[in-house]
Amino acid sequence: MKYKVQDSDEVVDGEILEKLSQDEYKIKIKDNEYVVKILHTDSNVMEFVLNNEFHSVRYVDSQTSEMNFIVDGSSMSVNMNSHLDDIVFKNSGGSDSSSGQSTLRSQIPGKVVSIDVEDGAEVKKGDTVCTLESMKMQVAVKAQKDGIVKGIKIKGSVEAILGALENLATGEVGVNVLHSGVGGINESDITLANASGALIIGFNVRANHQAREMARQDDVEIRYYSIIYDLTDDLKKALSGMLAPTLKENLLGYAEIREVFHVSKVGKVAGCIVTEGMVKRGAKVRLVRDEVVIHEGELSQLKRFKDDAKEVKGGIECGMAFANYQDIQIGDMIECFEIEEIARAL
Repeated sequence: MKYKVQDSDEVVDGEILEKLSQDEYKIKIKDNEYVVKILHTDSNVMEFVLNNEFHSVRYVDSQTSEMNFIVDGSSMSVNMNSHLDDIVFKNSGGSDSSSGQSTLRSQIPGKVVSIDVEDGAEVKKGDTVCTLESMKMQVAVKAQKDGIVKGIKIKGSVEAILGALENLATGEVGVNVLHSGVGGINESDITLANASGALIIGFNVRANHQAREMARQDDVEIRYYSIIYDLTDDLKKALSGMLAPTLKENLLGYAEIREVFHVSKVGKVAGCIVTEGMVKRGAKVRLVRDEVVIHEGELSQLKRFKDDAKEVKGGIECGMAFANYQDIQIGDMIECFEIEEIARAL
């Protein structure tokens, strides 16, 4: 297959060298070899890992022979000059087994849009067995030789999804898959999810009527997806919410103790002046004596004269009392700060 990237005025030869597994291939581009693993593909989107790096290609539109894509967020126009049917036919033949049977596999990933034969049907070499759609192009998968069709198997997306979910795991959080399978969502799936407190993910499938009713009654969440990236993106956000937040200290201000008063039922109250920034009721404080922190806690009271105050700004006098702490002296400095919780993301 040859294609031309419009901005570079360069024709690049590409070739499938070897099929390593069901969705993994060794390819050659411009004399360089790469390993590519297909995660998901349909008529508009292809997601794959190339040499351990994730990439996403989204089809936009086409004009005559030019096709427009979004590749990893960047726009690209491609002029195609390919004979995909011939390429697929050349590379799709499986090796013969001792029984004389052979396996016909497509060498490009795609969505099966039609199956043109049935089990037991006689085919001639070159007859179309099924048709794939990949990035808006339909490609025929053809028989390699005369024979009888013994069975047709179309691999689903379960393994690709499980692999993508496994890659989301960290040392702190991860997705625990209790059950996976093919076919629609049924009552047994709802029962399992309800018993374990899990949600159900349907990829290009739906729940039957009875399962939907059970889900509503048992308050079981079902999420439907048709693109793996959307699925993993949503779960990544959910897992991010489970991560312990990063704690950031924000300094509010300083106050100097000028007097110490004894108040009944309260204990010692510091008569202060705010020297920098502000102090706030309910904020955290440190008591500093001779440049050494001797206590860290919270303010129990903050007053202006006899009235409670929410905050006191620089240059203003106030009264402060510490929660469960009495060892305060004239000349001590009070450092007032808040702890901000910052959500983390995967």
